Formats: sequence, structure tokens, C-alpha cells
Amino acid sequence: LDISASTFFGSGETTKNEIMQQVAGVLVFAAAYHKNKVGLILFGQEVELYLEPRRGLQHAYSLVTKIFEHASSGVGTNFE
Repeated sequence: LDISASTFFGSGETTKNEIMQQVAGVLVFAAAYHKNKVGLILFGQEVELYLEPRRGLQHAYSLVTKIFEHASSGVGTNFE
């Protein structure tokens, strides 16, 4: 999930980052419901957080918490 500074804008009251967080949260819980493994990579200028894919509702809650609480330390995105 891209958490660079370029995602903290929007054309209305909601930022691009907030929309991405909400969609990612829904996908995490959908995967958990179907007993699939799900992991997380949060990146800005570099990978800031990596969590191994695992099964389980507790893991899903942990991922969603990280998605909504983690703040970016970078200003841009570097795909190199």
C-alpha cells in the first residue's frame, strides 16, 4: 500500500490515502473470511513495513490496525 506524501490529497473531503486504506481493509477482511493468507507491504520512498502473509481473523485485525495507524516517513514514491 502506497503511503507516500503524494497520496495525501483529494478532490473532496476524503484523501486518496483514506480511500486506499478503506479498500485495503475490506480486502484484508474478505481474504480472512475466505481463510486465505494475507500480508502487508507499506511503502513510501522505501519499504517501511512488511508483514508476512498469514491466515486468521486476529492477523487481519492486526493488518488493518497497521494500515490505519502507520504514518509515512518519506515524501515521495521510488519504484526502483
